[in-house]
Amino acid sequence: MFLQTYVNTPAAHSFLKMAGAANMSYDIFVYHTSSLLSCGANHRPVLLTHDEYVLSIYSYRAEQLPDDWWKAMTTAVRNVMEQCKREGKHVEVRGLCVDTTACSVLALDQNMKPLRPCLLWMDGRAADQCDYILEKAKGDPALAVNCGGQGPLSAEWMIPKALWIKQKEPKVWDQASYICEKQDYINYLLTGKLFMSGCNAAIRWHVDTRKACELQHEDKHAGRLELYP
Repeated sequence: MFLQTYVNTPAAHSFLKMAGAANMSYDIFVYHTSSLLSCGANHRPVLLTHDEYVLSIYSYRAEQLPDDWWKAMTTAVRNVMEQCKREGKHVEVRGLCVDTTACSVLALDQNMKPLRPCLLWMDGRAADQCDYILEKAKGDPALAVNCGGQGPLSAEWMIPKALWIKQKEPKVWDQASYICEKQDYINYLLTGKLFMSGCNAAIRWHVDTRKACELQHEDKHAGRLELYP
């Protein structure tokens, strides 16, 4: 399980204040497809309590509203804290850990606001884009990681989903400043910074993360994603 931990960031403090969490050792959020599980644990670690918040999936195309995630987090952690207090458990917040599904893809505008519902990992509408990418780019070094440049590609992954947005929703694509993962967006809400998982980048974006870091060091504009029609 991939976990992100946040300690002493203004956004995290604001979230904890909103949620009413002041004394938990660790609060761990696990985003399933249709629910968020919030677990309180101490430093040993020992599970103290947990709460689950059901998330709706909008339409058979497997989309979800990003605003629901924040509501789920604040509601679930508040319930966990209240349960701890009822049971007389003294706890202190030391960090937040978050795990989400991938690739669940978002298009954000320049103000970091979602332009459309999230395309969940299980949304398979990008199957045609998988075929298109292999038709145009089979053997390309850009696809070397995870499929050897030969395929197969999954409609769950980032590049097919991003290409689907570009081809099927060009107005959204033109307004988008960022195409990112659900995990990236939750990271942003908690920290005020947009960053991503190197694991997701390699496995589902076909990114040679070591080479990308070298290029980024040499040229701050290197490695930008371009999807041609």
